[in-house]
Amino acid sequence: MGQFDSTERGCKMPRVIVVSEPLDDATERVAAGRRRARSVTLDEHIDPVHMTDEHRSLQFLERLAWAISDADEAERRCGVFAPG
Repeated sequence: MGQFDSTERGCKMPRVIVVSEPLDDATERVAAGRRRARSVTLDEHIDPVHMTDEHRSLQFLERLAWAISDADEAERRCGVFAPG
């Protein structure tokens, strides 16, 4: 199946999602035994034609960098650090 195959919902399109989430089961819990919420910092459908234009592709890369930074900050606030 290609990205343009029809489905019940219409055509498929590339999608980029950045989520801060636990690294493993041991990191899912915070103080008082509460489960840590996941945070979506980017959820965007991308049209490949937008990657052929330098200005639009740089805008997307900037949004992606912000989302990664925001997800990292969310992890740090919860006391979970990505391996470095």
